[in-house]
Amino acid sequence: VVARTEGRPRPSTSRLFDADGLPNLFARLGDKLDVTAANWRAVPAPRADPTDPATPLLAQLPDVAPDAVLRALDAAVAEGRVGETVEVRYRRAHALIHAGRDPGPELDAIEASASGDWRTVWYRALHALASLEGASAATGFSEVWTELPGELAPRFALALAAETAGDLDRAHELYEDVASVDDSWVSAVFGM
Repeated sequence: VVARTEGRPRPSTSRLFDADGLPNLFARLGDKLDVTAANWRAVPAPRADPTDPATPLLAQLPDVAPDAVLRALDAAVAEGRVGETVEVRYRRAHALIHAGRDPGPELDAIEASASGDWRTVWYRALHALASLEGASAATGFSEVWTELPGELAPRFALALAAETAGDLDRAHELYEDVASVDDSWVSAVFGM
């Protein structure tokens, strides 16, 4: 609100989400990246809970192909280096979405043990967005935005969902909100 009222950005670092994902996509894909199209892979990932015993191992996982991440997670659990914690399940769900597979069973297991965590809604919405189900994704991201109103990631994800659903006016409005608060969000600037 202050950024829009004063007409100047008021960026801040999120404690709940990683940064804008588009710069990493540029680094990985270079000229093969189509910046004119909505890309769900630019949506920031939620950060792992620092109190979860698996978080140190998760932080060491390299940014590799999702199937390699899934194998590494399964091996770590099988070898007893880490337990089947909520954060391991979230990281597995994230990798499944990036591999084009359904994260539903992982998210169902989390909901059975840790109900009320907004991240299960987030990952279900991300899966819907990756599956080009913009309206369903918008519902989930809107729910997260309501729970975390000061965070830019849900607003940006909702903009991508609106664009995917064909609601370009709403998408532009949301991209503009994100870019007006933090003009370093390259994804929002390209989205506009």
